[in-house]
Amino acid sequence: TFTVTRTVEFRQEMLDFKKRKEQLEHAQAQGNYSELKRLELINIELFPQQVIYYVDLSICLMHLNEVDLAWQVLSQAWQIARNSYRVLIGMSNYFLKVGNFAMAEKTCKILMDMAPNELMVLAMLTESLLGQNRYEEAVKIGVPLIEVASMVGELPEGMNYYLIRRMADYLEQKKDYNTILHLWETYIKNKQNDIEARLELVKVLTRQGNLARVLQLITEIRNISPKNNELETIIREYNIPTGKKRPD
Repeated sequence: TFTVTRTVEFRQEMLDFKKRKEQLEHAQAQGNYSELKRLELINIELFPQQVIYYVDLSICLMHLNEVDLAWQVLSQAWQIARNSYRVLIGMSNYFLKVGNFAMAEKTCKILMDMAPNELMVLAMLTESLLGQNRYEEAVKIGVPLIEVASMVGELPEGMNYYLIRRMADYLEQKKDYNTILHLWETYIKNKQNDIEARLELVKVLTRQGNLARVLQLITEIRNISPKNNELETIIREYNIPTGKKRPD
């Protein structure tokens, strides 16, 4: 009885691809968009028909504020794969970046025909409506979106503090404090370390007289950010009886 041992040897191209993938992940984690740009250009040179690399490159370029070049890259991708879902996602991001909210809305609606329940698309649509000051429509999409995201356990890309704040400001004009409270509470479930959201919630709950929850939030904020000047300002302005002195 004998055993034959074979050594698997990968082609150099596969080894290079694996190494480049690792470099991309590292650059992404570091927020090194210049390096991401360099690596994505290599991917496009090697795989010119893969539109995902064009879309990823366009995102890098927008982070680098090279928006004109980003559009050129997306246009190239469009020529390769018209009506591609990935390319349309890239175009929606581009239109939001340059503030063309009407085109962002149109692009999102095309995407919704392809994937009507995609949370990221709904988040982009919410932002496009807010950008056009169509607050009522945005709230009708944004509030249920936050609720669904809470059940899923992860907020979609683009559903950030800025969007919640825009909706909350509109709801405050309508004196709809319960929905504002619900928005911030639901958002915080998915953003455990978001200090700004917690500060907003402190103000809402203080106005509603929920002192027990306010004190709980103050403790949470102080644990995350022990010397938060904005929190101390809110405590003084709203005269919140914390029973504690400001941390040294």
